[in-house]
Amino acid sequence: MPQVSVIIPAYNALKYLPETINSVLAQSFVDYEIIVVDDESTDGTAEWLRSRASGYLHFYEQKNQGAAAARNTAIRHARGKYIAFLDADDLWEPTMLEQQVACLEEHPEAGLVYTWMRVIDENGKPTGNLCRPKDEGFIWEQLVRTNNIYPSATMVRRGCFDTVGLFDPELPNVEDWDMWLRIANRYPVVVLREPLMLYRRHPNCNSKKTSERVLLRLLDKIFDHAPEHLLALKAECFGRNYLYLAWKALERGDIAEAWDWRRQALAKYPPLLWYPSGLRFVAAMAVRQYLSADIYREFAIVARKLRSILTLN
Repeated sequence: MPQVSVIIPAYNALKYLPETINSVLAQSFVDYEIIVVDDESTDGTAEWLRSRASGYLHFYEQKNQGAAAARNTAIRHARGKYIAFLDADDLWEPTMLEQQVACLEEHPEAGLVYTWMRVIDENGKPTGNLCRPKDEGFIWEQLVRTNNIYPSATMVRRGCFDTVGLFDPELPNVEDWDMWLRIANRYPVVVLREPLMLYRRHPNCNSKKTSERVLLRLLDKIFDHAPEHLLALKAECFGRNYLYLAWKALERGDIAEAWDWRRQALAKYPPLLWYPSGLRFVAAMAVRQYLSADIYREFAIVARKLRSILTLN
């Protein structure tokens, strides 16, 4: 029996999947199996995987149902004590599994361990962006405000899914946040403060964006089941996520919609006006008025890199 099951949902992933799997094969920890579930790809992903299935690489196919259903299919077939998630376009540093297994062995009470994340472009070149969350322990309150846990950065104790259930296919693109919240409600979480995961940002990422309807459905679900003493977070949580939607509208160039989401964010939670993200939004809107969409996108990239550098210490 392998100690770790590496789960990779794949949809039209052939451009990046070979490199992703190679990053697993290069791990210093070797007691694992790889389970790839193809979500009815049309780019030859299934054919490529079928020709490479082996004793350690298991391949399953399903009708197009999304990443949540693909992960659930893989979990049902997994034999490992620990489940490590890896998206088909992301990469791991060579010590990822070794460090995560050691962490969960050292902390038997923990349900999940995650790592810091470095952003790369579609060609694998670092962009300069680094995600360095520090939340650990019982982090439900922090996690409900902001989800900084990326699927490819996580390893989960197999027994957690027996306790909290599987991913919710009705929450596409936020099913991971829903899962981490359910785990964090029952188990402590540990963070490895090292960027062991490489998140690939490429044009197809736009197709993964969360719809407003699904995001708001998740927020309703969170607070339908939240402990009564945590309901005070509801206004702040909705406000933060309305501001997130304002940022997404700004990125699309829909200025009117961006202002409308910001208005709703402040109506829900007025202190957001003075939060760093709220102040940055106003500054970004002011800059956008004087720049074309293309130039603004370049400006935003540089600004994100600069902010990442300034927050390293």
